Amino acid sequence: MRAFPAWIIVLAAVTAQGQGPDADWRTITTQHFRVHYPAEYEAWARRAASRIEPVRDAVVREVGYEPEQITDILVMNPLADANGLTLPLLDHPRIVLFAEPPPPESQVGEFSDWIDLLTVHETTHLVHLLRPSRNPMQRLLSRVLPLNPITLTAPRWVLEGYATVLEGRITGSGRPGSSIRAAILRQWAISGQLPSYSQLDSDQRFMGMSMAYLVGSAYLEWLEQRSGMDALRHLWARLTARQRRGFDQAFEGVFGESAERLYGRFASELTARAIELTKRETLREGELWQETKRESGDPAVSPDGSKLAMVLRAAHGETKLVVFSTGPNPEEEKLAKRIEEMLKRDPQDVAPVRAKPLSRKPLQTLQPIDGGDIEQPRWTRDGHSILYTHKQPDGEGFLHHDLFLWTPESGVNRRVTHLADTHDADPLLDGQHAIAVRSRYGFSELVTVDLNSGEVAERGERSIERIVGHPRVSAEGRIAWEEHDRSGWHVVVDGKPMPVSGAFSPEWGSHGELFATVASEGFIDIARIDSGLQPI
Repeated sequence: MRAFPAWIIVLAAVTAQGQGPDADWRTITTQHFRVHYPAEYEAWARRAASRIEPVRDAVVREVGYEPEQITDILVMNPLADANGLTLPLLDHPRIVLFAEPPPPESQVGEFSDWIDLLTVHETTHLVHLLRPSRNPMQRLLSRVLPLNPITLTAPRWVLEGYATVLEGRITGSGRPGSSIRAAILRQWAISGQLPSYSQLDSDQRFMGMSMAYLVGSAYLEWLEQRSGMDALRHLWARLTARQRRGFDQAFEGVFGESAERLYGRFASELTARAIELTKRETLREGELWQETKRESGDPAVSPDGSKLAMVLRAAHGETKLVVFSTGPNPEEEKLAKRIEEMLKRDPQDVAPVRAKPLSRKPLQTLQPIDGGDIEQPRWTRDGHSILYTHKQPDGEGFLHHDLFLWTPESGVNRRVTHLADTHDADPLLDGQHAIAVRSRYGFSELVTVDLNSGEVAERGERSIERIVGHPRVSAEGRIAWEEHDRSGWHVVVDGKPMPVSGAFSPEWGSHGELFATVASEGFIDIARIDSGLQPI
């Protein structure tokens, strides 16, 4: 969901035409779009094409400008990731839509309809960034570099923040009203970690590149509340005016002060509200067991409870699957002895204050030799191996979800499926098969995977409108999974929906209890859901 800098746009515009040349490409034409897609994506492409003109109309009303250009849309899934990009070239604009639905825990996971949200976000980039300059010299230069002044001068947080604002306003869902945005902004604010103005566009800290969407959209909403709903339209008009202006001058002419100064005021108000909210709410948090970096996570406890597998992700993309003991940390005992000896030698010394536990040393570690991420580790029923997801490229370089099986004690790591588009698997009781999710050609479905042969068998109907994920098998053989339809995310058990809205990522307890993550009213909690909603 990106609008690229100029040099990347030009490069991508050239290379995008050559992706998948051997595919059976087809085209759907509407009044303002040509939707190109491989034949396998026809259902997804037709669904997108059926709504693209109403989406464009809604975006035009919000932006206050209607472009004349015909836009080419490419439908594909090159990265097995929920995303899209817009190439707002004034002479030949393009949009690329990735036909992969997002999981509920992602930043775009709270949506009413994923295709609508994706097309609104990308069409906002399109309409917003196709407005031509009214300056004669800039119009002449645009024949050489076909980009408008907003694309060339506005910061990234403006481009992505505005598209995020409209994704929420037009669809009534997405990041602006989501619990994930509220939770992240609240936690960053009370921790004193909100990005500075200079960090809004790009920051190497954890989630730094997401701040243009999350904080940028919240800041733009704050500016609208402060200066009126026409304020952003006035900003776009000043940026494309006959009188040439940079972003800072255009911004100050609408809002009266610099963007940096007003951002400081916005951040202080956001922090004050976050602190006040945490004072009013009764927060129940677990005990810190291990502090990790970046987007580490996906913990999985072994069947006997003695080990925990999880994914560690470093700053530069390095990913490891590690196994920890769940028992006492030997490093804690060593530190306690060192402190005891220190105080014996000097009774007037003071022991250090402990704010977090010491890091644990992994028992075993797996790092993919081909790089890339590891996701969704799950122990086999005997507790000897770990089933996990790792993307693999096909002959054209497109990535696909595949399953691997790692046995930590022996170090054997075996690929189970081959370009099967299967992920998020959980072993079944027979130990020979697993239930998994298959995301292929825009369809979502549950499947059974033979862990020996890698054969994949359907378990039900695939769907574009119904998205499934995170299947989990209980000790008694019951199966729970998360499912999304027009009502949002909820958990389904053996085909029966549970009456808790906003619930996802189900997990079975040792005695048949069912737990899930529940996103509601700006908070994300873990709750027991098999007998009503019982927050943990």
